[in-house]
Amino acid sequence: MRATVPELTPHVRDGLLAYGPYRYRYKSGRSGEAARVTLGANARLITLGVAARTGPEEYLVESFAERLGGGRVGRSCVRFSKLASLELEAVRELLHAAARLPPPGLDEEDNDPGPSDSGGAG
Repeated sequence: MRATVPELTPHVRDGLLAYGPYRYRYKSGRSGEAARVTLGANARLITLGVAARTGPEEYLVESFAERLGGGRVGRSCVRFSKLASLELEAVRELLHAAARLPPPGLDEEDNDPGPSDSGGAG
């Protein structure tokens, strides 16, 4: 991660490895702190979360779904059990794009996902 996107400052957020802290504020007034990229694990899966959109309702991770290989892709995260199941070049490209694109809450639209959002990237 550090070699791929060194511009994203590493930190720990909510027990996750996090990269690229930012403050968001939606037009609705809701605000907080989050990370552009998070990495977490439990007993079965590793989760890579990416807070980046390519449009008002288009999430960056979804646009990479077919290229990432194995793993389950959600709107803003990829869950996998083995790193070898992913196409690493696609993951690198995803991370580079995440570092370039504005995270949710920094664009001109009021893309407030509502109270169910954890404020993180996943």
